[in-house]
Amino acid sequence: MKPLVRSASDPKQVKSAGKQERWEEKQMFRELAELMEDPRFQRYIYRYLKFCEVYECHLLNNSSIYTTQGVRYVGNRMMEEMKIANYAGYLKVLEQEKKEYEEEFNQ
Repeated sequence: MKPLVRSASDPKQVKSAGKQERWEEKQMFRELAELMEDPRFQRYIYRYLKFCEVYECHLLNNSSIYTTQGVRYVGNRMMEEMKIANYAGYLKVLEQEKKEYEEEFNQ
């Protein structure tokens, strides 16, 4: 990725870089919102969040907590971005988690 600013002392370049960053962030959220409409993506992202163990509680006393919490951080970051981009789609992902939870404990 090429730098957006060649000289940080140039206010025009800094202002332009800020606009470019905001545009890229908005574009990212637009794309994610569109993806969140697809039930296949919702299932995929649910599996990924489950892998990240965002729905689990860990009380570890050894060094594996650093790895576990790092993975959970990624999952939590994804959840935050989904909420911002498409809250209705995010709720559908949570419905999938609820459905799986009920199936597991109603057997």
